[in-house]
Amino acid sequence: MLIHSGIVKYVGPIDGELLIEQLYVGVKLDEQHGSDAGIVNGKSYFNVPLGFGMMAKYEDVRKVKPPDKRPPIYGNTMYPSNRLGRSGR
Repeated sequence: MLIHSGIVKYVGPIDGELLIEQLYVGVKLDEQHGSDAGIVNGKSYFNVPLGFGMMAKYEDVRKVKPPDKRPPIYGNTMYPSNRLGRSGR
């Protein structure tokens, strides 16, 4: 099983499924993988840069822990007094 992280951009069926209508999840990947861009059989389901999209069956998708939303302190120009090697004022 492939494991990739990203943000859900689409949930629903894909047109053209002949036998059983299944639920799919379109994901904007955090890192480039392959050549998908949210387009299946010529129809656009979500818009992402080439290589950053993936369609997966709903049952194959798992929620992962969301990223930490706090900004980094070291190396962040919003906090110049916290740069390494520089003393505070």
